[in-house]
Amino acid sequence: MVLMTVELTNVGTEPIDLGLDLEYSLYGESSIPYDWFDPGCGVVPGEFLDILVPGATLQGNLCVQPDDDETDLTLAIVLYPGTDDDQVYFSLE
Repeated sequence: MVLMTVELTNVGTEPIDLGLDLEYSLYGESSIPYDWFDPGCGVVPGEFLDILVPGATLQGNLCVQPDDDETDLTLAIVLYPGTDDDQVYFSLE
């Protein structure tokens, strides 16, 4: 299990419902996407479930369960899944 603490700031003009409008995955050296929902981490302390209003910043936790032998993990965040918006990628250390 990989538990990540991240900080998000809404620099847009509309509120973002982090419980509905945010999806994320981890990619490792094998390039296989490990999604947040499969197999799931159970209850994640400090999980993002709030509405992020414009100009606000929230800190919370994301959790994914990649295979134990995965290395060089990259976090992909998708805002408004199902739209043409770009994914944002972050290297994990």
